[in-house]
Amino acid sequence: MIIAFCEKCGLRLSEDAVSTGAAKAVGENKYFCPRCAAGSSRARRTSRFLFMSSMEARPAVAHGPTAWVRSNSGPAPRIQHKEPNASLPIVVAVCVVSVAFLGVLAFVARGQGKARDGETGGRGDGGTQAVRVATGGAPVVTRTGSQQQTEAARGTQRDRTGSQKQTEAARGTVGEERPTPVAQTWKVICDGKSLDCLGGKGGGAWKIDGDAIVNVPGNRHAAQTAAEFTDGDLRIKFETKGSTYIQFTARQGDEGGYTANFDRGQLEELAGKAHELLFHMEGDKVSATVDGKKWDLEINGKPKSGKLQFYAKDGALRVMSIEVAEAGAKTANR
Repeated sequence: MIIAFCEKCGLRLSEDAVSTGAAKAVGENKYFCPRCAAGSSRARRTSRFLFMSSMEARPAVAHGPTAWVRSNSGPAPRIQHKEPNASLPIVVAVCVVSVAFLGVLAFVARGQGKARDGETGGRGDGGTQAVRVATGGAPVVTRTGSQQQTEAARGTQRDRTGSQKQTEAARGTVGEERPTPVAQTWKVICDGKSLDCLGGKGGGAWKIDGDAIVNVPGNRHAAQTAAEFTDGDLRIKFETKGSTYIQFTARQGDEGGYTANFDRGQLEELAGKAHELLFHMEGDKVSATVDGKKWDLEINGKPKSGKLQFYAKDGALRVMSIEVAEAGAKTANR
């Protein structure tokens, strides 16, 4: 007794169907019922038909210069050579012509722009209109607008602009040269030829030596001017040799004074030549310079006026001149 079932639909097959071949054997003890066997055969035929149709209709795919295509005569492929593209030279030629045409258009447009600029200059709005300059029978010289702009930028035009005039006005140079300051002559207090300028004529501690007031050796008394000084500039010309300490005090009096001190080291640097000490006095602000360089002062009180006092320890202090310029007066070296 044979018991079998359809492998596809699960239908139990009779012994007659198996023995007569109505049920199709698809393997060892494996069968399709007559209905599933017929359907399976049709499906295989349909699939093969569709596959063959698609292979015949598929276009050839190019691989380099050749393409594989399926021939109707058999499954074996054959090589078909691909013809070169004949339209490529035409495309290249069109591109070249287009570029050349665009170049011509740009050239023409630039020429038209220059022509318009010339017309604009002829209307006097900053173009290139020629400006004619002629005198008598002299030949005519023309300058274009661009040349005039270049000349203006280089500063070759003679007229000054408003900003230049404003700058000159701020500097005080418009219309006339700035005046040179007129120097005020210094007023001589001591000329180095007389002791009359000193209080008590130096009290025997100072003497005249050539053209200078000089301290007497061994006598350490200070000298003091008879005149008093308020605001202004006070100038002393002096030289020293062998001194260990000297001092000059401006506005000296009971209220104090403003003292310029010179110690041994400083005097060694100053020895052997003449120097200039300048006091600048303005109210309670007093400063000093030696040979044009700032010199520190020792300040005692804030006197508004006083005498000039000077002193030397050891060696020789020669005072060649003492001069004064009143406050507000312009001063200059003689």
